[in-house]
Amino acid sequence: MDNRIESRTRPRLLPLTHVVRHGARRLVERTIVKRVGYPTMGHLLRHDAPLHLTASSFVEGVAGRDGLARYRKELDALDTEWRERAETTADLPYPRHFDVEDESARTLYLLARAVRPEHVLETGVANGRSTWWILRALRRNGRGRLHSFDVRGDVGGYLSAEERDGWDLRLLRSRSRRSWSAALASLPPLDLFVHDSHHTYGWQWLEYTGALSRLRPGSVLASDDADASYAFSAFCERHTLQPHYLFDRRKVFAAARTPATPADAQTSDA
Repeated sequence: MDNRIESRTRPRLLPLTHVVRHGARRLVERTIVKRVGYPTMGHLLRHDAPLHLTASSFVEGVAGRDGLARYRKELDALDTEWRERAETTADLPYPRHFDVEDESARTLYLLARAVRPEHVLETGVANGRSTWWILRALRRNGRGRLHSFDVRGDVGGYLSAEERDGWDLRLLRSRSRRSWSAALASLPPLDLFVHDSHHTYGWQWLEYTGALSRLRPGSVLASDDADASYAFSAFCERHTLQPHYLFDRRKVFAAARTPATPADAQTSDA
């Protein structure tokens, strides 16, 4: 069931102050990228951060090896099912290059199977490829709820009506700290978080910080497009988290596991 914080059928005039702030923020973001650039693989892999080329290796590093072999056997059938879904879905509102890539999609499935989360949050849906794979994993688990945040209502084009019935889509009023914080506060504690929305340092840091405060001990903080800014590597360094990186065809997926106990978290922040 869709939980729409704002109706997509009623246009809303944004106040001038919002337009000015948004424009100024975009200018600052472009200036930072122009001067600083994007992180290199050498930067991401400093401090012995592991680099993986397959979903299986990546998830083993992040979530451990227990039971992963039987989950890997499910991927072949899912790959076939996914190709059929992608080939028969037309008139998608977003370019297909917005979708997560092949190994990243498999990674999301294996992570959800290995972690067996009660509650998952993803930000940024677009056509819903990542959403489809996470929902498949939760169905096989026989438990868990996927919550998705976006700012537009035309998302999830890959999903069937039946799949949408088991999906909690929430539309934010705007891409702002207030909207993000209010929506996040309405959720129960999380076991898996996946960032795939606005890939700038400031917004990624905002999402990582908010998600970390809502994740249970021993949960997973993940991010697509971790090579779009220095945010993920800097955030892991700040909170003493061990990042793992998956090099897909065009971009980098990343994840880190939170400390297993609150005591470990306090030690990390010290």
